[in-house]
Amino acid sequence: MITCLYRTPDGALKQNLDEDEMRVAARAPGGLLWLDLNKPTVEEISLLDEVFAFHILAIEDCRHANEFPKLDEFPNYLFLVFLVPNPKYKPDQVIEEGVEKEEPVIEMDMFIGQHFVVTYHSAPLPFVNGLLERGKRDPRRGLAHGSSFLAHDILDAGVDQFFVMVDKFQKEAELAETNLFQDHSQEL
Repeated sequence: MITCLYRTPDGALKQNLDEDEMRVAARAPGGLLWLDLNKPTVEEISLLDEVFAFHILAIEDCRHANEFPKLDEFPNYLFLVFLVPNPKYKPDQVIEEGVEKEEPVIEMDMFIGQHFVVTYHSAPLPFVNGLLERGKRDPRRGLAHGSSFLAHDILDAGVDQFFVMVDKFQKEAELAETNLFQDHSQEL
């Protein structure tokens, strides 16, 4: 699924651009294009090459999960790989046959150019949806300060998700501790 937001140089918001419009927007001075690819199809992945002409190895890095964050510098953009908490992860998850285990973190890839940001992730991320909604509601605020500011907002929100995960673990640990002092059974 793709979401495309474009703040035009005059501050208006356009959504759902076609390939040609994205190609122009990604190079238009004064505007900012944000393309978010959430669990993209093969056709949607092709936009990375056809519209943006990203390096084939960076595109391959998007398609295959990396274990480590990294930053690559290309002539016209930066490519960043970072990890964010998986909102579906549960540490005590019981794995049923035929069901994939949820990993604790999800890779997020980001291309940052002068007039665009492209984000790529293999699962829905609520914090990204929140930023996209903010960009739709108020493009002058959410998309008005350029690609580096938007990239910072995305990274900052992603890092903040680790605090949400730590809070969840802390509450589970406190509950386990309370139960331990109340129930002295061997099973516990």
